[in-house]
Amino acid sequence: MVKTINNFFVEKELQQITMYQKDEYAKEVFIDMPTNRNYINKVIEKASEFYETEDIIITEQWSHNPHWKPLPTAHYDKDEKLFKATGELSFPVFSAIIYLKVQNLIGSKLLLEYGNCISPETGLLVLLPPGMLHAVSPWESGVRLTVNLNFWTAPLYSS
Repeated sequence: MVKTINNFFVEKELQQITMYQKDEYAKEVFIDMPTNRNYINKVIEKASEFYETEDIIITEQWSHNPHWKPLPTAHYDKDEKLFKATGELSFPVFSAIIYLKVQNLIGSKLLLEYGNCISPETGLLVLLPPGMLHAVSPWESGVRLTVNLNFWTAPLYSS
């Protein structure tokens, strides 16, 4: 079940999250739990209403900005290294998308299975269940900055 929560983060929180991103932008970062990153704890607290979150040990984090690299085509959030090495699919407990900044955006809607579509808004939180096929429609112009999170209950594959 996909959940969307409008205005989940207020401007001050979005600025704090953006500060973390300055050094980590476009890099995949793994954060051991528990963490002092309040935004991650806030997402887990909300997600606990819909998913089993008590055994989460690692949060995988990365960002998307269409000005720097293309937005993703259809995919599943999964343990990428495990899939590449073995072909096995291992999904996170849930995934989250935090829209840090959306301005004058044309395109770049979140496309979900079964033809559903979510229009980005600053402060929006989207929670995706494990194994949810999703993509982003082509970006035409404007600002779309996100932080993406996968929540894991086991260590990820390392070759």
